[in-house]
Amino acid sequence: MIALTNSSLSSFFLLLQRKLLNGVRYSILVLIFMSFSMGWAIEHRGGAELPLNYGANLSWGTLGNTSLKQGQWFPQSKVSLRYHWIESLGENLLYGELVEAKAIYLRLLGETYLSPTHGGFLLGLGLSPFPVNPNLELRFVYSSYLYFNSNVEMLLVDSTNNKSIADTWNSNYIFDKIWQSKASKMDFSQSFNFELATHYIYQKKLFIDLALYFSLIDIQTKSDSKSYDYNRNIPVFSRDYIIELHYHNLWKLNKIWGFSHSAHWYMTGLSKSKNGSELKKSLSYGLLLAGLQYASSNDKHFFNLHLGMWARTQKNTYNGDFIQQSLVQLEYQRRFDLSSSLRKEN
Repeated sequence: MIALTNSSLSSFFLLLQRKLLNGVRYSILVLIFMSFSMGWAIEHRGGAELPLNYGANLSWGTLGNTSLKQGQWFPQSKVSLRYHWIESLGENLLYGELVEAKAIYLRLLGETYLSPTHGGFLLGLGLSPFPVNPNLELRFVYSSYLYFNSNVEMLLVDSTNNKSIADTWNSNYIFDKIWQSKASKMDFSQSFNFELATHYIYQKKLFIDLALYFSLIDIQTKSDSKSYDYNRNIPVFSRDYIIELHYHNLWKLNKIWGFSHSAHWYMTGLSKSKNGSELKKSLSYGLLLAGLQYASSNDKHFFNLHLGMWARTQKNTYNGDFIQQSLVQLEYQRRFDLSSSLRKEN
């Protein structure tokens, strides 16, 4: 047992404050730039997180997916920019060194993105306090984006005139409605995300990520509080919550090639009026992906090709046939090595 005295607590918080200010000094200009530039949002369906070094981590990339036949799934694509600052809270490690499995650290993160339907940014703070493998990280992330004439009105309950949620929760309906003159040119959305994540490394060959997210959604809309979340591909209320569960597994076959698979689950909230009638059903779906990762020999370029299947869990939320449920996803990420400049400063 370690006895915590007032002096030891004061020393800890002074160390935390010094390291936080040190990270902010390098991060603030980059985060301001990123908030107004093009880039990427949290895309949980992408591959496992890129290798991170202590200090600055900068990368950009693009991701797109589509079903093999147009139907229920709305295709997704975006270009992205990401910046993370990792500050060690344990040993005085050099900036530029690789973050190991049992590291304790503070994370500052900023991401921006642009897609055909919307664009925005996110800012967040993470803390990994325990020197164990698998590690545990707590994160809070604020996210905001603008709809680009694409905030369509969705059916959130089965109506009495023979219409169901599936009549609007499909790509044909959304493509018919977006970019129309009747829709608002710019609608605003924001979310407050609370995240609990764990990461396991085995012999630097097996990497497993498991994360649970709880997000509070706030959307400005003229469509009677009925909107669509393009990041998660699911209808939402203007005041809603979303629970997500994400699993990634990457097995490095050699220095260049790796096999990865992932599982994802999304669920929105249930909304009722004062008299007990349903304003919105709780909707959910699951997604499975598997494929190959190619990493360049210098760990700067990463390509991921995945095939997968998705399925909605509620009745009257039509999934389509087997081909419509089949997905193909392609992702590219470019990692920049900032280690050399950081080592010179050390």
